[in-house]
Amino acid sequence: MAESNGFLSVFRNATRRTFSSSQGELNVTPTTEGSSLSSLAWATSNLLQPVTSTVRSQLWQIWCSAKPWSEFASSKKLKTPSDAADVRDRVFSNLRFYLPNYVLLFVALSSLSILLRPFIVIAVLLIAFLYAYLFVLHSTPISWGPVYLNSQLKMIVLTVVAVFLIWITGAVYVITSWLGVAFVIAVAHAVMHLPADEPDFESTV
Repeated sequence: MAESNGFLSVFRNATRRTFSSSQGELNVTPTTEGSSLSSLAWATSNLLQPVTSTVRSQLWQIWCSAKPWSEFASSKKLKTPSDAADVRDRVFSNLRFYLPNYVLLFVALSSLSILLRPFIVIAVLLIAFLYAYLFVLHSTPISWGPVYLNSQLKMIVLTVVAVFLIWITGAVYVITSWLGVAFVIAVAHAVMHLPADEPDFESTV
């Protein structure tokens, strides 16, 4: 849970820094379609760069804190629990000890599933483009004829479009389904694996 809260905090700070700096740098309206697309692409790239670097940094920290995979998947440490108390002790011990491994397992499964569904990647990029257009390229209210969009209406438009794209591509189903698969694998591993804090008498001389 601490890893998750730390990631969300860094993610919010990175996005806030990008939004604040872009307001000062891109508070101009492009005059041509070519320059508009170029500016939009640049703004989106500028927006995603700190986010992707934050994700990489957090994943690297989780990877470094993960326990050796040879130990995690060792068949010698897989034994059937003796009773309900043994199941409880194993689950509490192993879920706490191998939490980074379980997180990386979920990330790997969900990433593979998303890569096999390119429409999800396209939807994420479209949401990023829309955010960059509404809040980075045009930090002030936008007027389209009789339509006037202030910051609140911009957020409503972004939310509606994001929810529609996420729903139509099935991103929520993909992520939650793989989250369920990772949870089942984690619990099964925690139940069958000997408690992490149990001394390994077989390796002692």
